[in-house]
Amino acid sequence: MGGVWERLIRSARTILKGMGQKHCARLSTSQLRTLFYEVMAVINSRPLGNVSEDDLPLTPNMLLTMKSQITLPPPADFCDSDLYSRKRWRVVQELANQFWGKWRSEYLQTLQVRQKWTSESPEVAVGDIVHVKEENSFRNDWAMARIIETHRSRDGIVRSVTLRIGSRNYPNVKARQLVRPLSKIVVLVKSSM
Repeated sequence: MGGVWERLIRSARTILKGMGQKHCARLSTSQLRTLFYEVMAVINSRPLGNVSEDDLPLTPNMLLTMKSQITLPPPADFCDSDLYSRKRWRVVQELANQFWGKWRSEYLQTLQVRQKWTSESPEVAVGDIVHVKEENSFRNDWAMARIIETHRSRDGIVRSVTLRIGSRNYPNVKARQLVRPLSKIVVLVKSSM
């Protein structure tokens, strides 16, 4: 009965309520509307799971606009001091960045099931599609990658993986490989192999 989008609305409302008590009360109607549009863009830029051959994730924005346009990064770097700036557009952009950071961490936690280590969980495998957690990623950037190799430790458990990141995430580079520990990735789609 609409539980999926109701959960997204609840998480967005919870984050906005916490932010609103401090900063949103000073915003004008047009600034608040702009902030809500930025929040809508953040929520609709999340990957749904299916990934094409060039590692481009399917997002709700693609389904709503019927375009595979890549969202551009914010126009500048924003920091906490921008919340007290006289330039109101900088205030809105910093609030949108804060929402992105809080919502992204909450959303990624729903994708990773954390359980007690009483039973074996399925391991990551070659061909899985993952999101790479980057600390300094800009707003609406979901770094997608495909696992091309797994690395086992001495006890036989996969501890790190080699990833192929497509050119969508790094426009100046064709495709590159990275080695990341399992704590820095979130599995979105398991391979069918």
